Amino acid sequence: MIEMKVENILVNTTNNSRVVLLKEDTGERYLPLFIGTAEANAIAIAIENVDMPRPLTHDLAKSIIENLGASLDQVVITELRDDVFYGIMVLHKSGQELRIDSRPSDCMAIALRFNAPIYVDEPVLDQAAMVIDTETGELKPVADLPGYWPAKRETDQPPEAFREVLEELDLGDDGET
Repeated sequence: MIEMKVENILVNTTNNSRVVLLKEDTGERYLPLFIGTAEANAIAIAIENVDMPRPLTHDLAKSIIENLGASLDQVVITELRDDVFYGIMVLHKSGQELRIDSRPSDCMAIALRFNAPIYVDEPVLDQAAMVIDTETGELKPVADLPGYWPAKRETDQPPEAFREVLEELDLGDDGET
């Protein structure tokens, strides 16, 4: 498992969709995940430490976990299948580990509220990782840059959903994330 940090939330200017961009904590690979607007807002609220007058859904989930006497130890993006990411929340209660299936966007929004680490299983990064092209400054699939793509890859292309939208992402004026 590779620890990741939420680097940015990007907007696809063509269709106004949101992409949360995770970055390796100690490396240069990025993982873009397409998420809904509500989930992007929930992640942004947690990152910015915005106090809401009433608890939002992810705040409620945190409260439920805490009131049941459990703790959130980590979240893990475990799989990429048919262009869909899968994740789990790893909780502990009374010495017992509980693994709860969850959408990665919800995992991240809750993890940020607990200050819990976000991990991605290595095979997921092998399938979908991206890096910044040093020549152009653009975010590109690892498959497009020689020397990065792992030998155990199943395909020479990133997932279809990424290929369709990557050119339309707004990375800002300087291309930095």
